[in-house]
Amino acid sequence: MKSIVLLFLSVLTFNVNATVIRYDFSTETFTDNHNIGGYFVYDDVAESLLELVVLFEGPEFNFSANIDDLENPGSFSFTTVDNIFGNDEGEGFSLAANDITVYTGLYGWGSADTCYFSDSGEACTGGLFTLTNSLVLERSETVPAPGVLGLLLISIFAMRYKTKRKHR
Repeated sequence: MKSIVLLFLSVLTFNVNATVIRYDFSTETFTDNHNIGGYFVYDDVAESLLELVVLFEGPEFNFSANIDDLENPGSFSFTTVDNIFGNDEGEGFSLAANDITVYTGLYGWGSADTCYFSDSGEACTGGLFTLTNSLVLERSETVPAPGVLGLLLISIFAMRYKTKRKHR
């Protein structure tokens, strides 16, 4: 019984793992030979986008876009169902930089393409980004219930006291 109580109290003091993950976009090529790629960094505990970099390069346009270039605060979303960005409900982004607007997934003409629009026209890749992820930061956050450590210590002392009394 003593070991069950100690196990229960110690389980209450375990840590919760939290991670920050970097997701790299595959490089996709538009029909006019422009390329797009980049990455985003996501905190899975706070469920927040920490960083976004989209690189756009080609014969006519070159730019780098980031979180500030999202068209509105809600214009980036993703799920972790698979490694294809934009094919699930709620995935995609819309950003604007240097008079060009890039759409993919939910924010485009559907969830099967990545396109950009500019004054000179539009071009699409005919596909979606593939994501690869890597761990940026793994941290442990202690989330004990109030007074759990005190309860644990009191229980240990109480059990020791009972054991000593029995042996007298």
